[in-house]
Amino acid sequence: MAPVRLFDVRQVMFSRRWLWKHVAALVLLAICVGGAWWQWYRAGSPTGTLQNAGYALEWPLFAIFVVWAWFRMMQLEARQLAKPAEPVATAEPEPAPVVRPPVLVKAGSAAPADDDDQELARYNDYLARLAAEDD
Repeated sequence: MAPVRLFDVRQVMFSRRWLWKHVAALVLLAICVGGAWWQWYRAGSPTGTLQNAGYALEWPLFAIFVVWAWFRMMQLEARQLAKPAEPVATAEPEPAPVVRPPVLVKAGSAAPADDDDQELARYNDYLARLAAEDD
């Protein structure tokens, strides 16, 4: 893993693509702070409970997660930017694998089986007998 240089982080931080991410992080932080303040105020009110106090302590954890996710996304994008560009392969793509169509078995008939797959043939015979008994 290549170390992230400060230049790369700044390049990501001040890019236009990251403007909405900064705004979203600030809005989420404001919501978390507001939620914590509201729950703390509610816990101190006459109708407040310990559950409100628990929520008041939970909202800062959400805020910490928002900051961590914002920082982590920025770090990952800066790391991606710091990676040297990989050369484009000019080789032809591999051909798609050949897919054999499934073998359908009618009730009461034996399945055409390969010599090496006798267990599958026995199972298909069993299913055919069950289908015949149902009719």
